[in-house]
Amino acid sequence: MKILSHPTKPERRSRLRFPLDTDLRFQVIRRGQGKPLFGVGHAANMSSKGLAFRTDTPLDTGTRLAVSIAWPAMLDDHCRLRLTIEGTVLRTDGSLVVMEVETHDFRTSGRSTTAAPGRSSLVAQQVEAFLPSRRG
Repeated sequence: MKILSHPTKPERRSRLRFPLDTDLRFQVIRRGQGKPLFGVGHAANMSSKGLAFRTDTPLDTGTRLAVSIAWPAMLDDHCRLRLTIEGTVLRTDGSLVVMEVETHDFRTSGRSTTAAPGRSSLVAQQVEAFLPSRRG
């Protein structure tokens, strides 16, 4: 895994980051401006307020995104989950995009006959504990 901060610069992040290795898809949120732009990428890491992912689709700082991530854990060991996130691109560096997480929600994504590995469930629980509450 590539470290995002420079070794001589002080760490700016106050939130714990969790490494992710999963595919995602996104849509650029545009209000009334023609056809929507869709893309795919690969999640690198996330915190309660940020997501870093790689994509070949060029994105500008300030772009609003709706992102759907294939979540590594399953609901009741048989129903796949997707984490949906809305937020704004904070910065880009080549194919790396860093966005602010403004809202999030878990959604079901169909059934599977295999159970999620125990380690994936543990990572999912740890990440969920750091996500901002949707309550006021």
